[in-house]
Formats: sequence, structure tokens, C-alpha cells
Amino acid sequence: MKKLTLLLAFALVLGFVACSDDDNKLPYIPYEPEQPEVPAAGEDPAVQEGTYYLKEVLLCDPAHPEGINIKDKVNFFSSMSMTIKQSPTKLLVSIDDSNSPFDAWGVELPEGDMECTLDTGVVPNELRTVDGLLLATFESNGFTVAFQLDSDQLTYKYKFQ
Repeated sequence: MKKLTLLLAFALVLGFVACSDDDNKLPYIPYEPEQPEVPAAGEDPAVQEGTYYLKEVLLCDPAHPEGINIKDKVNFFSSMSMTIKQSPTKLLVSIDDSNSPFDAWGVELPEGDMECTLDTGVVPNELRTVDGLLLATFESNGFTVAFQLDSDQLTYKYKFQ
């Protein structure tokens, strides 16, 4: 009986070895986690760009505190724009005011991109250069640049949308 049990166990082992065919095994495919796309040196990831065009130039005085739109009365405001490039790492702003005779910011703005921050802790939000110069305020209807020229009673506002 021991021989029969031993012979039966040997036959079973031989049967299992014969049935385990290497051709039926699936190929081993190693798992490689997906690598995030790394930008080239100097590139900023996920840059979103938007251009805001001058919609209104408001002349505000004590009789008209909300302002009178004078944009269509003169032709030098037609090409003004503000371009904003935003990414997870920085905010760049460039303003094209080359045809405007008014210096709304009190200093000459550099050509090209200026690195800025948008302060959302105040209402309206403030768009400032990293040097602290207030470029514009932001509300739901766009950016506003308020400035004053020679008169103490007249103020002006650029409204970009």
C-alpha cells in the first residue's frame, strides 16, 4: 500500500510538472509609475495668458463721480491693452500704453513683462509689481487704473476688460 501511495504521489507530481507549461504564462510587465511632464529649463509650466483691452476712459469730477466715458472722443486710446501671463510660479503683466499721452502710473513702465502679485486680501484686489507699484485694481468687471493729472478736482480711470 505504501508503494501504491508513493507511486500515486509521484504520478501526481509528474502530472503537475507536465501541466505547468511555460508558454501559457503571461509576460512580466513591470509597473512604471507615470512621470509628471517636466518643462525644459527656463520654461514655466501651465502658462495661461489673457489680454484685457481698454473699454472705457472715465473722466470723473464732482458733478459726475461715476465718470463720463471720453474714450471715443480722442483717438489715442484705441490700442491700449494689458496682457497677463499667469502660471503656478509667477504672474507677468505687460501694458501697452504707447499711444497714451497720460502717465497713469507716475513712473515710466518698462517695456515687456513685469513680475507682479495679485493681492486678494483686499477689496478690490490689487495688482502690484514686486517693487510695490500699484498697477491696477481688480473687480468682477475687470481691471481699473485710477489716476489724477494736474487738476485736484478731476480724476481719470482706465477700465480694462
